[in-house]
Amino acid sequence: MTPRRAWLLNLDAEEEIFRGSTYRGPFRALADRPSLAERLGGLLPEGDVLLREPRDRAEGLVGVAWSPTPLALAALSASGASPSPAPLPAALRRTMSRRFCEEVGLTLPGAVFAVDVPTALGLLRQPTPSGRWLLRRSWGFAG
Repeated sequence: MTPRRAWLLNLDAEEEIFRGSTYRGPFRALADRPSLAERLGGLLPEGDVLLREPRDRAEGLVGVAWSPTPLALAALSASGASPSPAPLPAALRRTMSRRFCEEVGLTLPGAVFAVDVPTALGLLRQPTPSGRWLLRRSWGFAG
């Protein structure tokens, strides 16, 4: 039988990894969107717990974070949960970048990762099969 788990859905984990000290904390993404918390909480297996705020308790449960950032792991520990093993922050930072997708070949046909403005402007002068461009930052999330 799978042990019960405590989930911390820090859906804005990129903010912690890339902004550091200005990050508002791993509970803010769900606190800002209560209806999302309700919908996502309904997806958890029976008996699992969704941690919604810092004072929630989860003694004796296995702690799982959407993205196991240092603050998410600390919040799981503070709740009484035992966090699951997690990669180092440097590994999270590397794999959250769109550059990582390019490096492992997980891109759309014609996708290019430009590292500076002159390169990006040069690419924008070239025609595309659709006649359109989609520009994205190296990291980010929807919502």
